[in-house]
Amino acid sequence: MSEEEAFDVERFIYVKLPASLQPLERGELFEDPIDDELQAQGLGHVSGGGSLLAAPEPDGTRRIEFCGLDIEVEDRDKALDLLRAALVRLEAPERTELHYTAEGQRLLDQLVRGTWQVGLPRTFLHPGFDV
Repeated sequence: MSEEEAFDVERFIYVKLPASLQPLERGELFEDPIDDELQAQGLGHVSGGGSLLAAPEPDGTRRIEFCGLDIEVEDRDKALDLLRAALVRLEAPERTELHYTAEGQRLLDQLVRGTWQVGLPRTFLHPGFDV
């Protein structure tokens, strides 16, 4: 999807990684390999990533609560298939989630003991886009 096109929520996937990863580590472990696979298949690209910080600890430090990847796709269903396989192969942490919208419904897939629970209802909204 080019920058000139309007944002299409049906062509957006958010990968929520329940891990405390620094940006370079997140890129090396997940962003770069996933982006390479998506682009090689002509299915899309990783368009961003970030970390959500927890509330400050008594000493003022903040831990990373979870990390996320923003993915813009050409074919949502084929991209979801690729992401499910890639995240298992890349040893994504337990409870990793894929957030997406299909036919107006907010859904998520969750990795549980190496198997994807698919098409679960989702209430969590992307921290930046509220989708």
